[in-house]
Amino acid sequence: MEMTKQTLECKPRLSLSELSKYVIFFIGLAAAIFHIYVSSTGVLEAYKMRTLHMMFMLPMAFLMFPMSKKGYFAKQTWLDFLWFFATLFSLIYLSQIAYGRLIMRIPFVTPFYYIDFIVSVFLVVAVLEATRRAVGWGMVIICIAALAYAFLGNRIQGDFGYTGTTLLRMAEQMCLSTGGIFGSTVAASATFIFMFMLFGEFLQFSGAGQFFIDIAFALTGKARGGPAKMAVVASCLMGTVSGSSTANVTSTGTYTIPLMKKVGYRPVFAGAVEASASTGGQILPPVMGAASFLLAEYVGISYITLCAAAAVPAILYFVAVFCAVHFEAVRTNLKGAENENGLPWTKILLTQGYLALPLAVIIVTMVLGVPAYRAALYSIVSCVILVLINSILTGRRVSVREFVVCLAKGAKGGVMIAVTCAAAGIIIGVSSETGIGIKFASAIIRLAHGNLFLILPMVMLASLVLGMGLPTSAAYIMVASIAVPALTQMGINVLAAHLFALYFGVFSGITPPVAISAFAAAGLAGSKPMQTGGLAMWISLPAFIIPYALIFNNALILQGTLLEIFGIILITLVGVWGIAAGAIGCMFIPLRGISRTIILACSIVMVVTPQMMITLVCCAAVIAISVLNLWQAHHNKNEMQTEESPA
Repeated sequence: MEMTKQTLECKPRLSLSELSKYVIFFIGLAAAIFHIYVSSTGVLEAYKMRTLHMMFMLPMAFLMFPMSKKGYFAKQTWLDFLWFFATLFSLIYLSQIAYGRLIMRIPFVTPFYYIDFIVSVFLVVAVLEATRRAVGWGMVIICIAALAYAFLGNRIQGDFGYTGTTLLRMAEQMCLSTGGIFGSTVAASATFIFMFMLFGEFLQFSGAGQFFIDIAFALTGKARGGPAKMAVVASCLMGTVSGSSTANVTSTGTYTIPLMKKVGYRPVFAGAVEASASTGGQILPPVMGAASFLLAEYVGISYITLCAAAAVPAILYFVAVFCAVHFEAVRTNLKGAENENGLPWTKILLTQGYLALPLAVIIVTMVLGVPAYRAALYSIVSCVILVLINSILTGRRVSVREFVVCLAKGAKGGVMIAVTCAAAGIIIGVSSETGIGIKFASAIIRLAHGNLFLILPMVMLASLVLGMGLPTSAAYIMVASIAVPALTQMGINVLAAHLFALYFGVFSGITPPVAISAFAAAGLAGSKPMQTGGLAMWISLPAFIIPYALIFNNALILQGTLLEIFGIILITLVGVWGIAAGAIGCMFIPLRGISRTIILACSIVMVVTPQMMITLVCCAAVIAISVLNLWQAHHNKNEMQTEESPA
């Protein structure tokens, strides 16, 4: 008895950090089960679904992200748990206790209770604090500025003046309706985005990621500069099922970057190629980045329609990066790498091709008109089946615990996106209340004197600058709310205008000074982050040109006749070939100064100009320089063979 007492006294108490891990795990598991259940039975009423979703996501943010990065608050403290419980109880109140009364009231007409007001104000503060922890001060400052405008707009003179609002009205707008925090952005997070995050986690668990790497190496590994081409193909394949640039870098880069360095690529180029290829994953269907779901909501189209429209620009981008990699290999005379397992791609496809089943499931179900969240559910089920098949074929037992951990991990990955969407809801709510979006769009048009060639760079810079300090979703939401209306007022196709903003938000990930994807790749390559980011941006030059092409040539988003679509795609292919060659300075042999300048200029002009005659002249110039470069390469090869032959 005495021994037991001593043992109990010596046993260490559970620390707050350890306790928070358990809490995060169980809430994440509960969130995953809830979302799977509603995806199978049918999504709940809008306000109910969104408040329940945030009831799981928002409290977790306070335990996942510490109050500070340094010092005492860099680990979990009692203050984090205080935030956790206060947020949890507030959302339980809205989603359960007061839900029946709130859903029956007429917004801005029926009076609400004092406790409703307190809960609403607290939740706005909680969302800002969670955003500060998860995303940083950038988005918080913009949210605070938006709220300040709502309250102080009556003191501003001129076009941006506003009659002002009250604290009661703003609290109701933000939390007691679907026009603020629980608006369209959280709706996307609660349905499509969360389920696709789960799908991505289960896909990795099924072993599909390694299959993509293996088949990419078998296809391109032995070719000239093979490992770099493998990085492009593998990132392209991974991009079809993963919407995260950084996740693509870490999953494929750990294998491809060392191989690139091994065959002779400079570390900075190896990192830049991986960053460029992985960033494209956010624009490649069928699983694009989280912002794409928000885009579909904004534009009012189905997700499968968006996937179809975004497919051609995404493929053109990967073709451009592949060409750049090949031209660099030609310029530096690099060889391929040996295939270690020695298996041809056909055999890999035959023996492991079943691992691509979830990808086929998600495409087929969405084409058949199944809602995106349910298509993700069916794909998750197919991943589970794959795991069970693998366990039978390999003899490796898979425990229930592994599935449970996968569920919790997938839910945990959705927390930052949910918090970002909630913060974006504050901005959208203010924009809806004050009309700042329309005012800002009108101001842009006046400032640019209605010149589209001045407005487009302004929107581009807004997307790039916001994307440097914010997640792509947050950057896109703000540009879509404030700047994109300026493009649509100029008569630009709505989908093309939103894709324009989205693409530059995505490619801010490889745009210095804050090039997150490039910095992750630089860490794996052992290169300087800023140099890697700069080179990645240069390799990805077509990515900064293609969005302009979408604006002037809607055929690239499959709008037009079959002949128009085919013709524009063919011309743009020639253009991205020329841009890649001009950026690297090589084609079949290195390009000389004047020819490099001409081909780069003509390629850019032919892609973005709406004038068909100018396009055809520039296209002819690019083809002529390419043919001349090929002839010179063939001539040089014959001369070398003549010199090497015996007299």
